[in-house]
Amino acid sequence: MDPGSTGSGRTDIQPARGDTTTADRVAFDQREILDAIDVSIVVLDRNFNIASFNRPAAAALNLAISDIGRPAREISELADLRNLERWCAHVISTETTSRHDFRNDDQTFVLRIAPYSKDNQVSGTILTFTNVTAFRASIDQAIYEREYTKAILNAGADPLVVLSQDLRLQTANRAFHQMFGVAREAMQNISLDSLAEGTLDLARVRTQLQKMIADGSEFQAFELEHNVSGAGPRTLVIDARPLSFSGHSRPMIILSFHDVTMRKQAEAAHARLSAIVQSSDDAILSKDLDGIITSWNQGAERIFGYTSDETIGQLVAILIPDDRADEGRSILERVRRGDRINDYETVRRHKDGSLIEISLTVSPIIDEHGAIIGASKIARDITQRKRAEEALRAADRAKDEFLAMLGHELRNPLGALASAVRILDLKKRSPRHVAQARAVIDRQIERLSHLVDDLVDASRLTSAKMRLSRRPLDLNYAVKETIEVVRTRGLLDRHQLTFDGSPIWIDADEARIEQIVTNLIGNALKFTPPGGAITVSLRIEGQHALLAVKDTGVGIPADVLPTIFDLFVQSERSLDRSQGGLGIGLTLVRRLVELHGGTVHAASDGAGMGSTFTVRLPTIPAPIAKARNQVSVAPAECKPRRVLVVEDNDDLREMLGILLTQDGHEVHMANDGPSGLQAALTFRPDIALVDLGLPGFDGYALARSIRAHDEGEQIYLVALTGYGQPEDRLRSTEAGFDELVVKPLDVNQLALIAQRAKR
Repeated sequence: MDPGSTGSGRTDIQPARGDTTTADRVAFDQREILDAIDVSIVVLDRNFNIASFNRPAAAALNLAISDIGRPAREISELADLRNLERWCAHVISTETTSRHDFRNDDQTFVLRIAPYSKDNQVSGTILTFTNVTAFRASIDQAIYEREYTKAILNAGADPLVVLSQDLRLQTANRAFHQMFGVAREAMQNISLDSLAEGTLDLARVRTQLQKMIADGSEFQAFELEHNVSGAGPRTLVIDARPLSFSGHSRPMIILSFHDVTMRKQAEAAHARLSAIVQSSDDAILSKDLDGIITSWNQGAERIFGYTSDETIGQLVAILIPDDRADEGRSILERVRRGDRINDYETVRRHKDGSLIEISLTVSPIIDEHGAIIGASKIARDITQRKRAEEALRAADRAKDEFLAMLGHELRNPLGALASAVRILDLKKRSPRHVAQARAVIDRQIERLSHLVDDLVDASRLTSAKMRLSRRPLDLNYAVKETIEVVRTRGLLDRHQLTFDGSPIWIDADEARIEQIVTNLIGNALKFTPPGGAITVSLRIEGQHALLAVKDTGVGIPADVLPTIFDLFVQSERSLDRSQGGLGIGLTLVRRLVELHGGTVHAASDGAGMGSTFTVRLPTIPAPIAKARNQVSVAPAECKPRRVLVVEDNDDLREMLGILLTQDGHEVHMANDGPSGLQAALTFRPDIALVDLGLPGFDGYALARSIRAHDEGEQIYLVALTGYGQPEDRLRSTEAGFDELVVKPLDVNQLALIAQRAKR
């Protein structure tokens, strides 16, 4: 060992002056004192031989009286001190002390070497051996604990700072220095209030700390928002505890800042996700790999009827119908393999036992170690979609059936018309056959017109474009007039129809009421065999008029009754279709009745039992009686006119020309817009019949061009169209037409137009 620190001083060992007895007594007392202390003492002479030692040294170094005079290097316990003689020589020569540490086995000693004098001359050295094993161990333990604690605190993520009772910073861990940017050497004894350069609101912290110091109150942790440099806004939980040290009468305070920003953000994200899940109309649930339900949202409660309390902890099998049990097991197996199942359409069971059509999406739930621990399921109720799809399929079928019926209904009159035309072409034809052919042509044209009118009215009703011209109407009179029209057309020749009614007033469109009655009677005629009876009755019930049309016909099957008023629906009530029809009439009846604020109901006891259709309409008080003006539609004779026909359909243009010429009118014809304009300006007609759908430019443009010339102001312009919608009439008026006529035109219409043309 190298000599340690040294100090000057010399120890004199000699008896006190006086008589010998006194000196002996003093020497004895000194030996007793040296033997009593717990320090080993060995005295060496100048030659480094053992001169004396005390009792603790004898025990510790295994010395005996016989060792006095022996060199110290021969003592085994001192032999390891190889530098002992050099250290002692240094002490003798310098008359100073030296200190050395050494270990003997598991013991630690401090060796102190000091010179001793006799008769004012250094005679040797005194060695003292102090066992510091326990002391050093306690110091090492303290150092270890200090460093261990320091390492733990510095390893922690939470900033920690120790405060004095006057709230000044004493020490802190690494996280504290990093968060608040305070250097270790600069923080000692600075005020808590100056922390973060005063940007941290610590008023509440100070208040609680002062109370804790004053009366020992427990610090109530709370959250504090702080904008940390380089990290942005953070949410910190502030907490404090008293910190006591041995030997310190006044405890210090340890203040902690726990950053919960990530937790708060996670909680907010979880809350948002939970809100989304809970507000979803879809059922969202989760289950473990054993099929146990672990979560259940409000959408699941709405779809399946179970509350979360009723399902969480239960097997998901409570939702699976018995005949689909294998399906549930198969889905779990696929989830265990990590498969995702998308848009799987199946059936599940409601709490009340009813079945629900759903679309399933199932995804594996994976934990932080990548292990599959369950499945999340999204179930969407597709019952309404399935019904809509079925309705679309039914509508598609109805459309196909309608097109087939339309073909049938068009081919029949076209066939009859073709046959009638051939009869008229025969060279050998009798007057009777000619009359029959003409009658057939009239009837079939009327039938085709009726079909087209029904189609147009159905389109108007479905697109909400039907407009009513309502006025007070005697329903009894309207029904009787309609029956008479049907009778005069010969439609009742093979049936017995009776009517019973009395005056009942309603607010209605007379033409549409006649259409309702005509369609109901026509429906009864269609499905009642010849010789059958039809009863039409009208009565009042409360504030409503009840119009009933009852027949003794083939009846309506029960499965058809719920859809009898749907568009294009017809019951297969006879094998033939001699009466025809497109399945539009009853739809028109219902829509027209509803437009009048009423209802219509169909009833039948089944096949062969006839049927009854009942219309209910709101009544009004009877108005003051007025005479009904009868307007004759018979055309009067009129003088010949100059007529321009502008029509791109060659057949229609030629036929109109012939009819007008036969009536004595001078006719000029054109087949497109440009030639029509030229003819109008050169021919200068009294009347111009103009088709709206012309090539070149349309009829609207032609009318505007004609009106733009002085010559055109005097022409009576008539628009011809196959549409006749309200917007067509408005547009034709705006273009300058005097009136609009829906094709086909008959002889009477042409005569009336010639009468109205006064220009």
